[in-house]
Amino acid sequence: MYRMNGLLLALTFILAGCMREPTAAEAPQATGLARPNVGPDRNLVNTVDKNLPTTWSVEEGKQKNIKWVATLGSHTYGGPAVADGMVFVGTNNANPRDPKLKGRDKAVLMAFKESDGKFLWQIVHEIPNDVIFKDGREEGLCSTPIIEGKRLYYVTPACELICANVQGKIEWTYDMMKELKVVPYHLGNCSPLIVDDLLMVVTGNGRR
Repeated sequence: MYRMNGLLLALTFILAGCMREPTAAEAPQATGLARPNVGPDRNLVNTVDKNLPTTWSVEEGKQKNIKWVATLGSHTYGGPAVADGMVFVGTNNANPRDPKLKGRDKAVLMAFKESDGKFLWQIVHEIPNDVIFKDGREEGLCSTPIIEGKRLYYVTPACELICANVQGKIEWTYDMMKELKVVPYHLGNCSPLIVDDLLMVVTGNGRR
């Protein structure tokens, strides 16, 4: 995990393909292989695109190989995922896109247009007012979503598995604390994996 201190820096080499989903011709064809969202083999290795930039600068006034910049919250631990012409990334609510939503202690999934960084929509999740979340309340959404077709899947700090569509509407939710008696340590955090028709999620039990 890594922290980007409030900014999503969408580098041209990322948007050129390092984290995009492969085309049908590029995707693995063997059964049982996961459908990736971080490179053709889900390992951050791009064997498709050529002549990608290898250097860049994010310094203001001296930016190099930066396509666009968008403001996130104060904490951003989950990595961005690129699919269907959009960039999806989790953060907190320290810089509210909706002025009616106060407080940074929310988990936020934001969607941006891949081509120019235009903000498209966000899904906001409340973090339960329980002592087990006390030390993780401001960390935001730490899960990196996985995208398949027009749906994306991720895990909230409250250990809810979320299925949403690429228009930002939640289609279903699975509460692991309720159904599986999961107790997170500070917060729930998992980047799901799709294999064939199975959605795999790692969970665990913390301590009170």
